[in-house]
Amino acid sequence: MTVNSDDQTVEPVPSPVAAWSAVAVLSGLYMFSFVDRQILVLLIEPIKHDLGLSDTGVSLLTGLAFAAVYAVMGVPMGRAADLWSRKRVILLGATLWSLLTMLCGFARDFKEMFVARMGVGLGEAALTPAGYAMVADLFAPEKLARGMSVFVIGGVVGSGVSLILGGLVIDLVERVGVISLPIFGEMRVWQLALLTVGTLSLMMVIPLIFVTEPARKKSAASAELSTRFSAVLGYMASGRSFFVCYVLGMSVVSLYFYGSSAWFPTYFIRVHEWSAGTIGMTLGAISVPCLLTGGLTAGWCSDWLGRRGVSAPSIRILVTVVLLSLPLPLAIIAVASIEAKFVLLGISYLLFGAIIVMAPVAIQLASPVQIRAQVSAIYLLVANMISIGCGPTVIAVITDYGFADELRVGASIAIVGTICFALGAVLLNRSIHGFRQTQTALRVAAVDVGLPASANVEVQRA
Repeated sequence: MTVNSDDQTVEPVPSPVAAWSAVAVLSGLYMFSFVDRQILVLLIEPIKHDLGLSDTGVSLLTGLAFAAVYAVMGVPMGRAADLWSRKRVILLGATLWSLLTMLCGFARDFKEMFVARMGVGLGEAALTPAGYAMVADLFAPEKLARGMSVFVIGGVVGSGVSLILGGLVIDLVERVGVISLPIFGEMRVWQLALLTVGTLSLMMVIPLIFVTEPARKKSAASAELSTRFSAVLGYMASGRSFFVCYVLGMSVVSLYFYGSSAWFPTYFIRVHEWSAGTIGMTLGAISVPCLLTGGLTAGWCSDWLGRRGVSAPSIRILVTVVLLSLPLPLAIIAVASIEAKFVLLGISYLLFGAIIVMAPVAIQLASPVQIRAQVSAIYLLVANMISIGCGPTVIAVITDYGFADELRVGASIAIVGTICFALGAVLLNRSIHGFRQTQTALRVAAVDVGLPASANVEVQRA
């Protein structure tokens, strides 16, 4: 239905079947993007051996090589999504990252692997900002939060599925052993694993072709805010009391999660002598239900708090969850029992599920609809450069140069986690006041966020 008023026009939204089908496809792509970017963490030891790398060298492949391009190119990808077809942006990106994941399997040295991982980052940069903007037009405003949460859940589940699928693939190719391919010659376990997950990811492009891109929501006031990049930066600068603290807070919290995700499998492989396939499937089996439960519970709690008039409920949940997470990194490494370690890891994944689902909510609610993709891309630029780019390397540097003992990787994880959670809680708590100021300004021009002027934008929660 189309609603017209003096200040707003809300375009027809797709049918529920079309909308949820599109979100399911986008969420599936998001899941496989995590599989492709994180499969490398289960392959650290064979890649180190075959390419002759140190922990720091392999951390650059899992972190900086991907993150530098992923973060920087998210900005032009976000602008393309605001100005061009979001579906086509995602199609091109998904095809590229899948092919480059496969190409990683043919790398013969550090330089070739580094370049291929940069290509994976380039392709994946297209999905998140374009996906946020596309989902926002698939649903009526009062249902936007639910749709956005399902899209984000794809990434949550993907981080766990990457471990399960990676473990299964590794076990499979280990049974096959080294094989010889025409032209390419012998292919090792880690090479076959990358080829397999890249092929599976490429297959997810097929259902996306049949998704119909929704019409963009419009309002009479939309033209008043320029979509030029300088104007987007100006808007964020005007709300810097929120954006600076929030983006930095989420960045340091995510630094621990990306860093620990890269090194926890190696910790169990080195210190407790588990195989890569076994630890991958074990961590995946623990993480998927915990991440899913944490994410869905956080969304419900945010809605419940919002209906009761609590301001900035998504950020308050983030602060609470980060504080609850503070003792866990040290506890996981300190306890002697393997069973206790896995219980604490399950709690950690439960809390991380809440964090990853809540993270984009405040950014979306603080952004006018016509520049959401670009604001999201700038947020991702900073957050991903700090978290993905530095997380694995910070832990590796502490291990290599602080302890000079690869068996102390667990201590490095604990140190980074404790610092990141403490700093993140302080920054996120400081962002609440700025968020309230931003919300007040947006209520004055509520049509620019795609809501009736009488709407309370804080009741929308993922």
